[in-house]
Amino acid sequence: MFIIGESALALQSGAFIFEEIKAYLMKNNFISEQWNALNFLPKNASTVGAIDLSLFNTEEENNFIFFDKLEKNEYKLLYLLGSDNLNLNKKDEFIVYQGSHGDKGAEIADVILPSPAFTEQNGLFSNLEGRVQECRKATYLTGDSKEDLQIFNLILKSLDKEIIFKDFNALKKDALNQIKNFISVDMLPNKSINFKNKDNSKFLNEKIIIDKVDYYFTNAISRSSKTMSDCRNINLKELKNGVHF
Repeated sequence: MFIIGESALALQSGAFIFEEIKAYLMKNNFISEQWNALNFLPKNASTVGAIDLSLFNTEEENNFIFFDKLEKNEYKLLYLLGSDNLNLNKKDEFIVYQGSHGDKGAEIADVILPSPAFTEQNGLFSNLEGRVQECRKATYLTGDSKEDLQIFNLILKSLDKEIIFKDFNALKKDALNQIKNFISVDMLPNKSINFKNKDNSKFLNEKIIIDKVDYYFTNAISRSSKTMSDCRNINLKELKNGVHF
């Protein structure tokens, strides 16, 4: 499998690199209805699942529009679903945060809807390949938290809307019927895969800039972990303060 990093795709030559690799794979029958050997490595764990659910806009210019409006504080309401890494200089936005660890998203929220961690509720997650994996809860809810599905159903009920999924099994059944990797090859439409070719793309001599990443603190869960904090301190060669006996 060929995996292209998101940073490489962000280059001016990104379209050229992607199209050349894609053309090579298609020419050698590594891309077909049965198998796709081309993938990309996103910076955020939830990107692949968001694309599958059509929640992530795949048109680059539209994504720029979203962040441009966000920077200009043009949104009146923001619903952060476990989103703790959004850079936002809050002004008059009304922010709802639904999540488990109460990190950066909760700090700027007007309303907090506590939901369980992934270990405390059943769920479906998309991995890097876009394959859906089932996660079964290992423990029970704590405090006032409610499962994500329960929270959504309560919101629908308060809006006098019809509840779509009454429980996780109903949600799971619907998801597995819609997501492509759970459909047999025989059920797929008999047509070739269509791509948007970048005819005007070209390779440029440009400098690759790699963003510095705080590896051990990349998300809300790792930032709340003592083990990850210890690893980060070791990596940064920081010593603990205090008296040692």
